[in-house]
Amino acid sequence: MSDIKDAAKGHWPQILSALAGLSEKQLRNKHQPCPLCGGKDRYRYDDRFQNGDWFCNQCGGPNGRGGAGDGFSMLMRRNGWTFKEAAERVEEHLGLSHRDLALRAAPPLENAEAYWRYSSDFYVVRYPGKRFRPLTFNGQKWERKAPLAPRPLLNVDRLQAHPHAPVLLVEGEKTADAAQQLFIDAVVSTWPCGCKAVGKADFSPLKGRRVMLWPDADEVGIAAMKKVAEVLRKVGAAEVITIIPPKDVPPGWDLADADWTPEQAQNYALENQLTEIAALIANGSVLNPLKGFVHDLFTQKLSPHDRRAAIRTEAHSQGIRVHDDELQALEMEVQREIRGEGDGITCDDELDIPDDQWGWESILVRGGLNLWTALQKVGKTNLVLQMLSLWSAGSDSFLGQAFCGPCPPVIIVGVDMGIGSWRGPLMATGLMEKNHSW
Repeated sequence: MSDIKDAAKGHWPQILSALAGLSEKQLRNKHQPCPLCGGKDRYRYDDRFQNGDWFCNQCGGPNGRGGAGDGFSMLMRRNGWTFKEAAERVEEHLGLSHRDLALRAAPPLENAEAYWRYSSDFYVVRYPGKRFRPLTFNGQKWERKAPLAPRPLLNVDRLQAHPHAPVLLVEGEKTADAAQQLFIDAVVSTWPCGCKAVGKADFSPLKGRRVMLWPDADEVGIAAMKKVAEVLRKVGAAEVITIIPPKDVPPGWDLADADWTPEQAQNYALENQLTEIAALIANGSVLNPLKGFVHDLFTQKLSPHDRRAAIRTEAHSQGIRVHDDELQALEMEVQREIRGEGDGITCDDELDIPDDQWGWESILVRGGLNLWTALQKVGKTNLVLQMLSLWSAGSDSFLGQAFCGPCPPVIIVGVDMGIGSWRGPLMATGLMEKNHSW
C-alpha cells in the first residue's frame, strides 16, 4: 500500500476535508478540540510530513492514548473504516486505479536529504551539498528534469483546501517549510526552479487571493518578487503586499534563517509592508521622473547620504513624498537597470553557446580570463614572455600550437617583481631593448 501513500502525499487537507468532513479550522496547526475525542485544546493538525499529520495528547498515537497520527488513521477512526477501505476511498478521490499505481514506479529519492512534492508527477529534491534537482514523471519513467511550463506552485492542495486563508509566497522550498511554522494561519507556497523561473510557474490558483510576498534579503530576491507581483496582478490576485526584509541581516537572508517566534514574525510583517507607492515604483509606472534623476545621481558617484538628500529634495520639488522603504526600492531598481541585469537562464533553457575563440590554440582563450598555475620558480613567467615574443614577432606557432590571428596589445602587470627584476627576462625574449637610459 506504499503506492497509495505516495500518491496521497501532499493532498491530505483536501482529502480530509472531503472524506472525513474536517473543517478549515480543524486543518490548522493550532491547538483546538479534537475531531475524534473533543476536549478543548488537545489537538492540532500540522501536516508536518505532508501525510495528513495530526497530534492529540488524548487519543492520538498507535494505541489511542496520546500521540501523533496520519491521514489514514484519521479516516479510519473518524469513519470506522479498515485501512483497505480508507485506501480504496482515497484512490477513488484522487481518480486513481490499482493499475495506475502499479504502472507508476515510486520516485527515485535515494540519498535525498529532503524532497518536496509539487504534484504526483513533479518533485524537487535536495541532495547533499545543497544540490537541488527537479524530478518529473513523463508517463513512463522518472526524469531528472523540470516539467514543461506552466509549472505548479508548492502546496496547491492546501490552497484549494483553504480558499479564504491568506497566502505567503517565499523563495525556495526550505524557506517555505520554515515560514509555514511562523505563519500557521496562512498557506505558504513558492514556485519551482528558483528566482529566474518565475515566468514558467502557474500562479492562476492565486486569483482572488490576498497574497504577501517575502523576498530574500538581496537584490536578486527582491527583483524576483517584483516579477511575481506583476504576474499576480495580471492573474487577478485580490491584494498583493510585499514585506521588506530586515536591513541588518546578511545578503540572502530569508525566513529559514530567522530566530523569531510566530508572534515576532507576524508583527514584523505587519510593520514592514511595502506601501502602494513603492509597489508602483517596482512596476515602473510611477515616479519615472525621479528614476531618471536618481540614475544621474549614481553616475555622479555621490555618497549614499548626499544622494538620498538630493532625491528627497527633488521629490519635494515635484510634490512627491518618498518614505525610506520606497527610497530603497527606487535606488535598487535604478542600480539594476544601470548594471543591465537581465532575466538570466533557467532550467531547461536551450543555450546557443559559441565556440571558443582561441588566441593560442587550445591554451589561451581570446577575450576571456585565462589562469595558468604551477609551483613557484618553474618558469611560468619565462613561458609567457617567450610565447608573447614569438607571437608579437609574427610567428605562426609556439610549442606545436598555432597562434590564431595577430598578437593583441599586451599590458604586463608584474607587482611581484621590481623593474630591475623584469629587465633580464624581457631583454632575453626580445621584449625590451637597451638604450642609454634604459
